[in-house]
Amino acid sequence: MMKNILIFFSSFVFLAFSAKAQKDNGEPKDRKEEIQKIKIAYITKKLDLSVDEAQQFWPVYNNYESEIKTAVKGNEEDVIKRNEAVIGVQKKFKPSFQKILKTEKRANNVFQASTDFNNQLNKLRNRLKERRGDAPPGAPRLPGRRGGKNI
Repeated sequence: MMKNILIFFSSFVFLAFSAKAQKDNGEPKDRKEEIQKIKIAYITKKLDLSVDEAQQFWPVYNNYESEIKTAVKGNEEDVIKRNEAVIGVQKKFKPSFQKILKTEKRANNVFQASTDFNNQLNKLRNRLKERRGDAPPGAPRLPGRRGGKNI
C-alpha cells in the first residue's frame, strides 16, 4: 500500500517537473501549482483530515508555511539560528494545529508530514537534475548512467 502511494506521489511530481511552462523564480508557475496541489493531497491524507478539519487547517498551515520561509530566509548563513527560528515557528503554531486536530500526536504529525513531503520532493529534484546533467560537480551519479561513477 505504502509503495503504491510512493509510486503515485513520485509519478505526479515527475509529471509536474516535466511540464513545459513559463519560468517564475527558476521554476515554472504550473509546476509550483502542481507541486502545491500534490502537497495538499499528501498532507491531507497523512493527517487523515475531515472536511471540517481541512477547512480550518489549511489557512493556518499556509500562515505557518509562510513564517517558516521567512525564518529560513532570515537565517540562511547560520544553521543553528535557522533551526532555532524554525523550532520557534513550530512552537508558535503547534497549539493552533492541536486545537484543530484535537490531539497532540496529530499536531506533531503536521510537522513530520511536511518534512517527509519536502524530503521526497528534494530527492526527486536531485534525481531529475542528475538525469539532465544539472547535478553539482562532484555529486554522485546513478549507477549505470553514461559517464557516471558506479556508487
